[in-house]
Amino acid sequence: MVEKRILALFLSFGGSLKKWQGEGILERELLYIEEYISLGVCDEVLVFTYGRTDQHVLARAFRSGHLADKVKLLPPPASSILGRKLMYSIFGPILHQGSLRRASVYKSNQISGSWSALIAKLTTPRRLVIRLGYVLSKRHFMNGKRLAGSIARLLELAVFRASDAVIVTSNSAEAYVRKVSKTSANVRLIPTYVDTNLFRRRDIYKFDSALLYVGRLTPQKNLKALIAAVAKANFTLHIVGDGDSRGELETVAADAGAKVEFFGSRDNQEVADMMGHYTYFVLPSLHEGLPKVLIESMCAGMICIGTNIPGINDLIEDGVTGYLSDDVSSDSIARAIHRARGDQASEIGTRARQLIVERSGVGAYIESEKIVLFPQLSDFAR
Repeated sequence: MVEKRILALFLSFGGSLKKWQGEGILERELLYIEEYISLGVCDEVLVFTYGRTDQHVLARAFRSGHLADKVKLLPPPASSILGRKLMYSIFGPILHQGSLRRASVYKSNQISGSWSALIAKLTTPRRLVIRLGYVLSKRHFMNGKRLAGSIARLLELAVFRASDAVIVTSNSAEAYVRKVSKTSANVRLIPTYVDTNLFRRRDIYKFDSALLYVGRLTPQKNLKALIAAVAKANFTLHIVGDGDSRGELETVAADAGAKVEFFGSRDNQEVADMMGHYTYFVLPSLHEGLPKVLIESMCAGMICIGTNIPGINDLIEDGVTGYLSDDVSSDSIARAIHRARGDQASEIGTRARQLIVERSGVGAYIESEKIVLFPQLSDFAR
């Protein structure tokens, strides 16, 4: 009898399907689960979630009803102290021990919350795969949160050493894991995926169109510098997304006399549709992992402009698949935008899409990751 392959996926701390829905990324995130089941890579997926009402979200989200039957949610209890996020992250793996015992492999979604997967491995030993789209400790340190950074560094050391494999999405993250783990853990670089059918190639480029930014409105994204850049250069900027900095950014734009419009959050389908009406995408971040929205915009054939930092320069080769600013200042960002608009090079967008289709299609992602999760599938043929 062939043993069932069951993946237990641990969401980031506090993460839930409902939260994904609110951020407009539910369809994007569920695509991974849907494809794994549809392709027969795994028979069932268990999702360790912090959302008590996620079952309703799941039932409405899947395009195929039979797929929802193969996804089992492991939510917190409706009441009691175990329903609190931190308590659930610690004791939830014990609470769901019966279900987790059925799993073949545990996989974390990010370092944040990965301690739950570690606790599951300690209490019910299974293969453990840690995934990180960005280095949590570095993010905290770069945001000036030294205590949080130190705690995250200790967590990273613990989960790296306990894991059977670590999946990273960028070159800088791979170098970091190899440097600090000092173990025989298998470190695999697998760039994050994109729905190449949803984010389609454009046929018409409008070189006088507004710039588009999509993402969270937080200090990390360096949007004040971007607003200053478009104000100086008299460009028009459309911002899609939300976050704690929105009110402040609206004030900054008004004070600078910048031509900026805020559109709020949009779901993945709406973002894909919007990208079809713009030529330029800009990502001025101070630091990144491997930004999914940049992968999506490149997949859509947009001409992308970004700051020259790890994560962004893993994807953009200046003048070949996009444009990079010299640094993160408003003057440098403005110069990069001027170059992009002045060149009017549609072939930049064509090469960007070709790169993403080759390395980041969901099929290519699953082909790479399935061997890490289920080594017995090394000879698996679809």
